[in-house]
Amino acid sequence: MAELALRAVTKTFGTMPVLHGIDLDIQSGEFVAFVRGLSWFSLRNAMFR
Repeated sequence: MAELALRAVTKTFGTMPVLHGIDLDIQSGEFVAFVRGLSWFSLRNAMFR
């Protein structure tokens, strides 16, 4: 089982979809790096709201 699991994350700005159907599993002890960009900030904001 994942320590952090995201399923079917979506984000839109008005009518423009930015994230659509994002799935992410992070296991304990794994190191994950994201390339910075608009989609990263949208994903981060969706995780911590």
